[in-house]
Amino acid sequence: MNRVRMPSPGHRIRDACLLAVSMAVCLVIPNQLLHAQSVLEIPPPARASGMGLAHVAVVSGADAAWWNPAALGFAGWSHSATGTYRRVQLLDPGAFGYLFLGYATQIEGAGTIAADLAYISYGTQLHTDFSGQLLGEYTPYMLAPAAAFGGKVFADLSLGVGFKVIHAFYFPSEAEVAGEYNASATSVALDGGLLWSGHSQPVSVGLAVQNLGPGLEFAEGESDPLPRSLRAGVGYQAVSTADHALLLAGDLDKPLVNWDDGPKLNLGMEYLFRSTLAVRFGWIYEGWYQDIDPINDPTLGFGVRIGWFAFDYASVPLDTETRNWLITFGATF
Repeated sequence: MNRVRMPSPGHRIRDACLLAVSMAVCLVIPNQLLHAQSVLEIPPPARASGMGLAHVAVVSGADAAWWNPAALGFAGWSHSATGTYRRVQLLDPGAFGYLFLGYATQIEGAGTIAADLAYISYGTQLHTDFSGQLLGEYTPYMLAPAAAFGGKVFADLSLGVGFKVIHAFYFPSEAEVAGEYNASATSVALDGGLLWSGHSQPVSVGLAVQNLGPGLEFAEGESDPLPRSLRAGVGYQAVSTADHALLLAGDLDKPLVNWDDGPKLNLGMEYLFRSTLAVRFGWIYEGWYQDIDPINDPTLGFGVRIGWFAFDYASVPLDTETRNWLITFGATF
């Protein structure tokens, strides 16, 4: 049996709205609940996913703005770009797609700035009136453009901040359901983080808070809270030679929407051969906060580095029976 989450009131409003428009308001309602995964809930890079989502203290690249903007302060490159595509299989395996694009560049003597865009499509839906007459098609979506800055305050310590705008479009404004729900919603959010990385030590420690901001308002007086979270992580470079490198990482991810929810545990490792071939393994455990079918499963991934170009692949659990794959293309120079 697939994992079933108990939705919050805000999620129930969103899910009811999506279910109504996706099934033409008054047509047959399917037995399977549609839970729309927020664009903010999907970690973008395949490297992090292959490592069990343990990335707060070891992230390096343009996706640092998503995980921990403070990591931008330790950038070992002048420019970095990344792009991730992911199949998000929820109701219809062929209907959902996720895209993340990011770019970061150093400002000499100050730090590093980054900009990124996350986008998720919920598939093509039918637009009908209450009589069932087809009026056309449309595509619900969510997108979140963001900007971030990170810089060192001491030789071993960096701080970072990020700002993002979240926009959700769920159905045409002229649809009948628009009288009860907003056809779209927009909000803003702040991120912040710190990262300690000792030059003479193989250990790094990171802390990041994400998505602090008002919820998306789908009906007057009712809003769906953003997936606010507090992440703490540690990384350990166990091996570092010219031919072999072994990185170990662990994160605790504490949701801040419901205070009774305990943290998720994320563990990961990455073996790198001659700075070219990477093999990754990780584990995601949710049993501390999810009583019904919590995820307790491995993640797998690999990567190839050729000069300034990188390709990464990962397989991660979506629930207790379904896995997702994602691919990332990146460049640093």
